[in-house]
Amino acid sequence: MAITHIGSATPTGQPTSSYTVVIPSGTATGDILVLVQAQDGTTADPSVTDNDSGGNTWAKVGGSSGGTRAGSVWWKRATSGTASKTVTVSHGSATSMAGSVSVFRGVQTSDPPYSGFTSESNSSGDESMAGITPAAGNTMVMVAMAVADDQTISSASATNPATFAKSAEKTSTGGADCAVSVWYALQGAAAATGTISWNQPTNSQSASYAFVLLPAVAASGGRFLAFFVR
Repeated sequence: MAITHIGSATPTGQPTSSYTVVIPSGTATGDILVLVQAQDGTTADPSVTDNDSGGNTWAKVGGSSGGTRAGSVWWKRATSGTASKTVTVSHGSATSMAGSVSVFRGVQTSDPPYSGFTSESNSSGDESMAGITPAAGNTMVMVAMAVADDQTISSASATNPATFAKSAEKTSTGGADCAVSVWYALQGAAAATGTISWNQPTNSQSASYAFVLLPAVAASGGRFLAFFVR
């Protein structure tokens, strides 16, 4: 079964030091949840918890920081009671926060369901990062951006896959402003993605992250996640 996008959710309001996200109601046992987080005011990891009693906890995939800003990517595997539960992300020293939760089905059943995490720093005006080559086919390639100054992203592209669909986007004018935008696309046969590019209204410094989620089929492929933050 190919990896499929089930749904996504974002916080309401204009978060500063904390926010909550309700996990999509269509989430089922075995689904993989990916949380992309951006913040200003501190480079320390936020607390990522939920009220999914008896369920799996959130684990960090990776992250990076620069100046007073930081970004991180987190994941957990859903159980029968995960749907519609509330995720809480917080840090007392943060002055601005944004995040989103995306849900995917058909991902490898053994943990961790991802591999190949990489990161890249981008100077102002550099809205691109080096691509990756998944180890096998049937992958879900994802690109996610955490953007400074509550900017939206109009598109994301690469060589293979050529274009991406948007999973979620959240802009926050809380504090110093930030935003996240998450995109995804299936890749059939394993191939180099080529340079990953995105379009945003104005230029900012950034950090981008990449990793692959492995499909629950004999041919272990992957998924790509890039993350962008000022």
